[in-house]
Amino acid sequence: MKKIALVICIFLVSLTTIIAQESKPIPQWLLLDLNIQVETNDAINDLYNFKFDKAKVRFDQLKKEYPAHPLAYFLLGLGEYWKILPNENTTIYDEKFHNYLDSAIILGEILYEKDATNYEAAFFLTASYGFKGKLYAIRHKYLLASNEARKALKYLKLENKASEMSPEFMFGTALYNYFREIIYEGYPLLRPLIKIVTSGKGDKELGIKQLNEVALNAFYTRTEAQAYLLDIYINYENGKERQALPIAKYLHETYPDNPYFQKYYGKICSKLGQTNITEKVSIDFIDKYNKHYLGYEDLGLRSATFYLGTIYKSNYGQYEKAKQYLSTCVNVSEKINKTSGYYIYSLEALVDICDSQKEFEDAKNYCKKILKHGDADMGNEAESIKNAKIYLKNIKAKEKKVKEKNIN
Repeated sequence: MKKIALVICIFLVSLTTIIAQESKPIPQWLLLDLNIQVETNDAINDLYNFKFDKAKVRFDQLKKEYPAHPLAYFLLGLGEYWKILPNENTTIYDEKFHNYLDSAIILGEILYEKDATNYEAAFFLTASYGFKGKLYAIRHKYLLASNEARKALKYLKLENKASEMSPEFMFGTALYNYFREIIYEGYPLLRPLIKIVTSGKGDKELGIKQLNEVALNAFYTRTEAQAYLLDIYINYENGKERQALPIAKYLHETYPDNPYFQKYYGKICSKLGQTNITEKVSIDFIDKYNKHYLGYEDLGLRSATFYLGTIYKSNYGQYEKAKQYLSTCVNVSEKINKTSGYYIYSLEALVDICDSQKEFEDAKNYCKKILKHGDADMGNEAESIKNAKIYLKNIKAKEKKVKEKNIN
């Protein structure tokens, strides 16, 4: 169910009186105005590098310069969205997020009412309704999410017509093409709903191709496209970690204080067996967590400590260090109620270490936690449960043997 909700969240993105004051004249295409792009470039980089206060100064200035345009409000809302991403359970940014995007929608609709072929207005309306829908889906408010998606679909059709004008307009179409088919192929029960809501079939290969084009050539949506490519290669396209690696490396090096990108980079390097990089990235994550960098939270600490624990155990044989990191992973997992995956594998590694050090009581307690929290329907965890049962069955004989040896 969790993965279904995540896929639907992503899919929703693809569907989905100003006080008089002196301001600059609004160019015909503010979204594609090169001068605006130059002026906002540093602020957008600050946004993705989690320097939100610096980015907000420029976006607020842009809002004063163009008070009747949705661009500044959309970028401000996007900043609030990225504050949420490292820990989706965080709700303190939701209100500002919705307020900014509601303002972008109001201004976008005014532009659209003046000109029903305004592709720029369609872009901001599609994106704003889409991001609002995604957050509602993350919050399990599926009726609200569906309503935002329904509104976005109207403008997505218009936006499609402008894709040849700029890769910015291809972003929503790319997500539609990919995730429409992911849902349709993977979740048969949802097919009747998909047929009702959508206007046509998607195309996964075309969607990835379009996302790559956006990632290479767009300005405002470039980094978003790269982030989605990471997600697709890691979570939906089996065995595509090597395609994801250069993207993750670029994003982490370009935005070194972005915890979301850093976490992904560590995960990919770990999967590909790049131990030195995984170790370096994980240590840096923990250091920023301890220094209270924005977004460096328990969820990321959980994975970073797991990677380091397994590295120090399996690669270096430094069991005491390994125990410290693995125990931290276990404690943090219990704190945030994430008792699967890394949690189970950390417990299993701790059982192995404690057994080698003849700390049998600790080993037994870790086994009991595996049996309590492990999911027998998950392949790797099922194996962990099996091993824990075998260990508990055989431990009495081992304890007896050690005790007899000590007596003699």
